[in-house]
Amino acid sequence: MSGALRLVHRLRYQFEEPAKGAELVVRLRPKRAAHHQLLVTPAGDVSDEKRDRFGNAITKLRLDSIHELTIAAVSVLPLGAHPVAAAAPPQADAATFLTPSARVGVGARFASLIDDAPTPESVAQTISELLRFDRQRARAEGTAQCALDDGAGVCQDFVHVALAALRSRGVPARYVGGYLLPAQPRDPVRPHAWASMACPKKGWLDFDPTFGGLTSEHHAAVAIGRDHHDAAAVCGQLLSADRFRLQSQISAQQLAPLN
Repeated sequence: MSGALRLVHRLRYQFEEPAKGAELVVRLRPKRAAHHQLLVTPAGDVSDEKRDRFGNAITKLRLDSIHELTIAAVSVLPLGAHPVAAAAPPQADAATFLTPSARVGVGARFASLIDDAPTPESVAQTISELLRFDRQRARAEGTAQCALDDGAGVCQDFVHVALAALRSRGVPARYVGGYLLPAQPRDPVRPHAWASMACPKKGWLDFDPTFGGLTSEHHAAVAIGRDHHDAAAVCGQLLSADRFRLQSQISAQQLAPLN
């Protein structure tokens, strides 16, 4: 598929009782976006876009008492070009992606999952065969250990286990969150996660342990980090919000090629 894709990702928070406020960090700009706009309703204190320690584009929001909050990210993405391997930003060296994190541990059990000379292809295939995809296993705070114990999970769990295996073998590996773009114009765009490992003389190479292979032009990265928490689309605090409902909707429209 060539041309461009206009992508709208809308997040809608509805609170049973008004929240006293919100302090949020938003990561919704795709790294290859040719155009991006963030729309927040109700309007609050919205910072200029900045970069976090991993090089991700972030916007900080601060709002007062709210009963409903909508965050809409509008992006235009060129299609048909496979992203090249990228070096880690200076603030996050290889050691950052080698040590344990909140969701990704290390140890002999994880190291035994892969051989001592892993490649992106071999790790992707091993993890995809090891775990079973199960949406019912989705957890906001899921860890590599939980996914391995259950033998099942969603894409972020497959990635966490892959990262744990690689780091346990002394290979720097990082989490990548983004979108899986459609192979056909009428197919839906889905949020997705995959992994990236440091390869000598090649830089960072991305692979998809959920599907058991390398990534393609259909993988559009938004954020990287040590695990899911670092790359979450939205994180922060909703003040005094006991219960709320979150709706996530992604729509896409194919456009003519960008000039």
